[in-house]
Amino acid sequence: MGAQGENTASPQAGPLAVRLLREAPNKVLLVDSAHTQPFRTIVCCVDFTPSAREAVEQTRRLAALGADRVDFLHVYDPPWHRLRHVIPALSANQDLQQQYLNTLQRQLKDFVGDLGGTPARCVLHEATRHRSGIATYAQTNNADLVVLATRHLNSPRDERADSTAERLVRELPCSVLGVKPPLESGATGREMEGRK
Repeated sequence: MGAQGENTASPQAGPLAVRLLREAPNKVLLVDSAHTQPFRTIVCCVDFTPSAREAVEQTRRLAALGADRVDFLHVYDPPWHRLRHVIPALSANQDLQQQYLNTLQRQLKDFVGDLGGTPARCVLHEATRHRSGIATYAQTNNADLVVLATRHLNSPRDERADSTAERLVRELPCSVLGVKPPLESGATGREMEGRK
């Protein structure tokens, strides 16, 4: 569906689009009103969750349709900034920082898997807030589509986590594909919550 509501002058996603992203049990494609061409530059957000694995698979399918560029993006908050008062040696040790980044890069590549002939790359992007990091990266790299992992609403914790995704959708300057992992036995998130 279209990302913007009746107020097409606003670049933000409308309330119906955001609610659909939250409550629909399946994938949701929110198309920016200014986008009229095929998706050429795709950014897939990877946070190493089961939902992110499904997002990677959906991105592979989209890339096969002729994307010019695909970035599998992981936004990270460097621990040496957060722990500089607790472990000052970590914030000063360039070798340890590089080892951390090398390990994170390998983890991202292992999670994404073999890219084959896909014009894709694995990217680490530093930001103190994941939401703003994704939005900044998408805007800076002129993304046509951001593929974003979301959750089934099985608990209040999931609802809080998805509120971050909803705020991100309002900030992104492009179309968004929200991806959830398959439900077990065809149950909806609310039905699964009732079984607990």
